[in-house]
Amino acid sequence: MKRDPPNRFRDLPIEDLYTACQKRAGTLMDPQPGPRTPQQRADLALDTGHLLLAVAFVILHSKHDKGGAEHEVLGRPSNLVSAFTAAHQVELRNARHRTLCRAASAALGKDWEGWLSSRRIDGISSEEAFQEALRALQAEAQARIVKP
Repeated sequence: MKRDPPNRFRDLPIEDLYTACQKRAGTLMDPQPGPRTPQQRADLALDTGHLLLAVAFVILHSKHDKGGAEHEVLGRPSNLVSAFTAAHQVELRNARHRTLCRAASAALGKDWEGWLSSRRIDGISSEEAFQEALRALQAEAQARIVKP
């Protein structure tokens, strides 16, 4: 029996899942994608399924991860600090990513996704990186203003 390849999206950080979703949407929404063989269509469907499963897992566990920090400290309270510090860092990265997307949307309108995906801006790894990304976004928005 043929086995599916492993899910290459499974352990990606949320910002990489976001980028993968944006690229896949572009691929699927292309009005003239060119001819695909049956095998290419099957591969694309399987890969898209893997992407959806990875995103669904992130969505499910984003509010209260029953398999995360809480689970890690059951019966082992000595792990509490490290488990919840790691969970907190993940939540901070996710919050910075969501906020950066909101800011880009507010500043650039419909062009925000293209702007974010076309640049390798690390706006989520730290508060400093987040502030730097916001300054770059502000400069881009100001540069787009038509001056009389």
